[in-house]
Amino acid sequence: MNKKISYPVRRIFLLDELAIVISLLVALIIRNPAKVFILHRIMGGFYVSFGITLCLFHVIVFLLYDNRRKSVFEQDPVENIMSVVKSRCILVALSLLYLYAIQESKTSSRVVIGLFFVISIVVAYIFRMVYRKRFLKKNKNLCESNTLLITEPYPDEEGFKRLCAEKHYDEVVIRGRAIDDTERERFVRFCENEGIRVYCTMDSLGYTVRPGIVTDLAGYAAIPAAVRKDKFRLFGVNYSIARTEEAVLHVIRHIKELAGQYICFSNVHTSVMA
Repeated sequence: MNKKISYPVRRIFLLDELAIVISLLVALIIRNPAKVFILHRIMGGFYVSFGITLCLFHVIVFLLYDNRRKSVFEQDPVENIMSVVKSRCILVALSLLYLYAIQESKTSSRVVIGLFFVISIVVAYIFRMVYRKRFLKKNKNLCESNTLLITEPYPDEEGFKRLCAEKHYDEVVIRGRAIDDTERERFVRFCENEGIRVYCTMDSLGYTVRPGIVTDLAGYAAIPAAVRKDKFRLFGVNYSIARTEEAVLHVIRHIKELAGQYICFSNVHTSVMA
């Protein structure tokens, strides 16, 4: 169970913007290694407006793509590099459409744009990873999962203390349908003695209640005991109306009756194919 963390999204955005500017400058220098760039020539040239356009397009890409994905700090290095590659593909595609729209495609150098694409991926990835590492190191206790899940076989008091001594836990979740109230009370006492907040899973109908299935009814938290009999006809197929967890509970409770039958959890693709 991870705590909700407010990640510095703006700083990642600024680092990406800086990476774009640096990458474009490096691409221009590599393209013209024998030439000395005169300041007023650069400032008044085509690539200044092109760089500004890239930064503006990056605002759109960041808001509509990067910001809707998992945070940089929650992604592993492979996910991060793939995220950077995809966002840069979108950015370059938008910039090329822009150049063709303003009829400046001949003015720009394909070599510069190609170099920019590769260099911006490398620079943005390095910036993200360096900042990600520093942030996670500085906020190690904040970002790590500090929840202990206790399942069968349940430890005794000494075993529980050893678990708590190995790592600092903020919460303990006691899970298991076979455990009775006396056993739960014993673990609650253990947690109280260690000063740890404790939670117990909700169990009903032989099912450990999951998120997405609990409904507030008449002032009580309740779960559906069966899938509704009413159907919804879509593209000639009759669908049972249920949330995913409701359907899972239905299958668990009727597993013997459903043995040998075909059960389909349909998504948009399978619905269209049907």
